[in-house]
Amino acid sequence: MGKNYLRKFLFNKSRLVLIGIENFNREYQGKFLLAKKLSSEGFKVILAHKSFIQSIVKFYPIREQIYIDKDARTHSGPRYAKAKKAGFNIFCFDEEALLRNKSDQFLKTSHKPVSVNSIDGIFSWGEKHSKILKEAGYKPSQIIKTGNPRFDPYKLKASDIVDSKKKYILICSRFASANPNNDLDENNLPYSWEYYIESKKVFSSFIQIPNKLRLAGIQTPILIRPHPSESHEMWRRVTKSLPNILITNSSPLINSFSQTKLIIHNRCTTSVEAFMYNIPVISYEPIDLTDDGCTPPEEFINSVASFIAKDHNQIIESVASIENNYKNFFNLNSSVLKNSEYLYSADKLAFIEIANYLKRKFPPKEQGIGLLKFVTIIFIGTIISFYHFFLKIKLYIF
Repeated sequence: MGKNYLRKFLFNKSRLVLIGIENFNREYQGKFLLAKKLSSEGFKVILAHKSFIQSIVKFYPIREQIYIDKDARTHSGPRYAKAKKAGFNIFCFDEEALLRNKSDQFLKTSHKPVSVNSIDGIFSWGEKHSKILKEAGYKPSQIIKTGNPRFDPYKLKASDIVDSKKKYILICSRFASANPNNDLDENNLPYSWEYYIESKKVFSSFIQIPNKLRLAGIQTPILIRPHPSESHEMWRRVTKSLPNILITNSSPLINSFSQTKLIIHNRCTTSVEAFMYNIPVISYEPIDLTDDGCTPPEEFINSVASFIAKDHNQIIESVASIENNYKNFFNLNSSVLKNSEYLYSADKLAFIEIANYLKRKFPPKEQGIGLLKFVTIIFIGTIISFYHFFLKIKLYIF
C-alpha cells in the first residue's frame, strides 16, 4: 500500500494547495488536520510558515492552484491582487475575526476592496462573521460557511475520563496591548483607545491572581501562558517569590491541556478550547467592558464558563469549588455552543467541511501538477527560506 501511494504521489498529477501559518502554537494543529485530509483526497499540500508560502506564490506562481492565507489584513491586498492575476485560487481563514461582533473597527484594518475583489472565498467562523464579511462587500458565493479548523483538535482529543489528579491551574493572558513585548505607539493603535485603557485596567487586576491564590493557601501548581505578543517580564516579576509557577507559551496549547485541572482567563478564546476539551473554566470579569467591537464578546466567551468571578475572592472560591467537586464541572457532550452565532462548526469538524468544499469546487486531478513542478516549488521555497535566515542574522549582527 505504501509503494502504491508513493507511486501515485510521484507520477500522478494533482492540484496543489498552499497553506500559510503565522502562529504555529495556535494554528498548526487544526491546519495540519486540514492538510492531512486534503492529501488523502488527492491534493498535493504544502503547509508552512506564511512567509515561505508567500514567497512561492510570488516567485513561482502556477495557474489554477489553491493558495490559503491566514487573513485579509490591509497589507495583504496588493499580494492577493498579484496572485489572482497570476492565476491562483485564493482563500483565507480570517484568524482574528472570531471575536468580532461589530464591523467598524475590524474593517479599518481588514478586507479592503482590493482583497474583496481578489479573494475567491473566506472560511467564515459563524453567522456573526458572515454578516461582517457581507458588510465588507463579499458576495454570498465568497462567504464559505464551514467554520475554522482551529478548534478541531480539541474536539478530537476531548477527555472522556474525569481526572482529579491533573496538575495545573492554567492562567491564560490575552493582554498584548496592555503588556506588549515590543514598544507600543499609543498614537497609532490598531484598536480603539477605550479598548487599550480597559485592557490595562483588567491586566492590573489579572496579574495579581497567582499571588492571591497562594495567599489563600491554594498550592496547586500554576501554569501562566501569556499571549504570543505579550511580555513575560511583568509576569516573572510579580511571581518570582511564589512557589510552583511556570511561565511559558513555547508549545501548542493542546500539549498543556492533558495536565490542566482548570483555567482562569478574561475574554480569551482559550476558554472555548478548554470547554471543548472538557476542562472547567473560570471567567474573570473585574470591570464592565465597553462593547466597541474590539473587546471579545461577553455572551460568547462566558457561555462556556463554569464560574464568572468579579473579584479575587470569587476566583478563590471558584477554584476551591472546582477542586473539591471536580466531577460536577465536567462538561462532556455539552450543547452550549451548538446554536452559537459565532461558530458554524461547534458540533462538526471544520477541516472536513473545508476539504469537502475544495474537493467539490476544485477536483484534485483537474489542472494538477506533476513531480517536477512540485520539487521545483520545494527547492525555490527552501532557497528563499535560507536567504531570509541569513538576512535575519545579518540584521541582528549589524
